[in-house]
Amino acid sequence: MGYPYHTLVTPAILLDNPGITREEYVQLLDKVHTFSNYNFKRKARWTPASRYFDSCFHEGLEGLGKLLLLESSKKYIEFNQIKIDEYGLELFPPEYRVFEEGEGARKQKLYNVLVREKHILEQDKEVTEHSFHELKVGKVWEDVFEFSGNKGIVKKIITGEKVMDETGHYGQPGEKYKYHMIISPFHTKFRIEEFTSFEKMCESWPQFHPDFVFNWEQNKGRFSLDMFCDKGFAWEQKDKKFYLSEQTFNQITAGSNTNAECFGYTDLILTAEAVKNKAWKILSREGLEH
Repeated sequence: MGYPYHTLVTPAILLDNPGITREEYVQLLDKVHTFSNYNFKRKARWTPASRYFDSCFHEGLEGLGKLLLLESSKKYIEFNQIKIDEYGLELFPPEYRVFEEGEGARKQKLYNVLVREKHILEQDKEVTEHSFHELKVGKVWEDVFEFSGNKGIVKKIITGEKVMDETGHYGQPGEKYKYHMIISPFHTKFRIEEFTSFEKMCESWPQFHPDFVFNWEQNKGRFSLDMFCDKGFAWEQKDKKFYLSEQTFNQITAGSNTNAECFGYTDLILTAEAVKNKAWKILSREGLEH
């Protein structure tokens, strides 16, 4: 026996559409509606008109790169390196975040790029503070445990001792350190650039475009299915066209492997048929049970 699964949509599309380009792959994924966390009623029709669906299949080339577990490009790896400034502090690379604004038809996505420009040191001060890690001169102390937001470079340790912590790390009792020390507090100077679309953001920041982020020359790989199935389903790329790798059929089981919590051949076939017949209801957690 087997079952259709929303996590098998990506290889199922290649099964029925061998030799597609990445643009064609994106178009086919975008037509799929899966509802992994939506509770359908037993009498709901097979193609429910719900606006709630999994976004992973509707994120263009960026989503495809993640679904295919593409490697990062060398240029992106270099761009994404953490730099060490003149104070020996880590300066993290720019990153973008997506926010939703408005409701209903007026809801839109906003893209904010966070750029950390530099660290600014403040006047030295003498403090008595706790730490869950042993500190040394030159290291950074961060008071993240009491959420005060304080942090500084340790300039001098006057006294230090181990003490028992009543609440402990993550709420568990245990040891921690208590220091009387001199630190150089610092904060990070940053700016935020706002954009109304992904395309506009990439005009200013081409480093976030999927062409820059992913290695599209990668000729084989695995699918992003779930944490349990990392050896079965595989893909390959020839002449910029994607195929379901023949290796797949030698590695997967005949049906659902409930002991290993993995997927098999009949699961793949049924998922492909569900996509072909637009049976979106059964590509959901609750719909499958019905």
